[in-house]
Amino acid sequence: MDRNTAADFVYAKACGMYSKTFVGKRTKELFDARSISELCHLVLEEDVPLLPESQLAEFLEEKVAENLVKDFIKLLSAYSKPDPLSLALLSKYDFANLKTAAHEFLHDSEDSSFMFDISPYSIFNWNKWPNLHEVVQGSCVSPSLIPEKGASIEDIQNWDSTLDRIYYQLVWDGLQALPSADRKACEKLIRCEMIFQNLVWILRLRTYFNLRTKDIKPLLLNIQDEKTKEPVCKPAYFAFDKHLDEWALWKDWEFAWLLNPGEEGMPWVLDPRWVEFSAQKYVYKLARKMFRESAFTTGILVSFFKIKQLEEYMIHFVAENLRVGSDNSFKAEFFGERVNA
Repeated sequence: MDRNTAADFVYAKACGMYSKTFVGKRTKELFDARSISELCHLVLEEDVPLLPESQLAEFLEEKVAENLVKDFIKLLSAYSKPDPLSLALLSKYDFANLKTAAHEFLHDSEDSSFMFDISPYSIFNWNKWPNLHEVVQGSCVSPSLIPEKGASIEDIQNWDSTLDRIYYQLVWDGLQALPSADRKACEKLIRCEMIFQNLVWILRLRTYFNLRTKDIKPLLLNIQDEKTKEPVCKPAYFAFDKHLDEWALWKDWEFAWLLNPGEEGMPWVLDPRWVEFSAQKYVYKLARKMFRESAFTTGILVSFFKIKQLEEYMIHFVAENLRVGSDNSFKAEFFGERVNA
C-alpha cells in the first residue's frame, strides 16, 4: 500500500492496540493483582503454565516483550520502507538478544530459545548463530568488541554498557534522519528518555557500586547535540557529585520532582528506583500526549512503542514487587499528581 494508506492503517490499528494496554487508568488493574499467577491471567490472552512464582515471573516478562515486538512489527510491516527511528527503537530487542547471546557463547551453548524474533528488521545475522562473530559481521557492532572466553564479570558489564551506548546512538541517528516536522514531533520524547536513562545509570552506579565520576562518565551516552555542541545528556551530570543523603543539595534541581520526597532537616536518602519510576511515568505522559497529537505521522509509531514499553516496565515492576513484597509507596506515587508532564 502507498504511504498515506499505510499511515491510515497504522493509526487505526495503533489506536485499537492502545485501547487494550494496561496503562493510564488500567494500570490500577496491575497493582490490584494479588499474585504473579493472577497477574499473568490478567495480562496474557493464553493459558498460563503451572510454575513456581519465580519462574512464572520470568515467563510473564518474556511473553509481554514478545507481544510488544509482535504488535510493533505488525504496524511497521504496513510500510514498504519504515522510518529509521522506529527501526532503531525496535533494535532494542536485537541488542537484548545480543547480550544474552554473548552469555550463551561464553558458556559454549548453542541454545537459541532466548531470541526475540524481530525479522525482517533485525540488524544482525542471526542465521549465523552460534558463531557470534559472524552474527555481528557488517553491523554497527564490531566483532572485536565481543568478550573473549573466560571474560570477567567486569568485561561482560562493559560489553552490555557498550551495546547500550550503540543502541542509543542508533536511536539518535534515526531521529536526526527524519524529515523536519517528524523530527520536531519526536525529539522531546527521545531526548528526555536519554537524559533520564543517564541519570538513572549515574544514581545506580553511585548508590549500589560506589563509583566515582571518572569511572561513571565513560559508561554514559556520548551523543553530541548538533546545535549546542554539548552532550545531549548534560542535564544528568548534576547527579555526579552531590551527596546522596542531603535533600538540601537536590531540592532546587530542575529534576527534583523525580526524587523521592524529602523534607528539610529530616533524614533522607536518594532512592534510584524511585527516580526511575518517576522518569518512566513522565516519559509515558509525554508519549501519550504525542500519540494524541501525531495522527498519521512517524510520531504515532514512536509514541506507541514508548507506551508499550511503559506497559512492559509496569508489568515487570508489579511482578517484581509481588515476588519480593509489595511497596505501596510506589503505588501511591504512580497514581498521585506529584509528577507533571
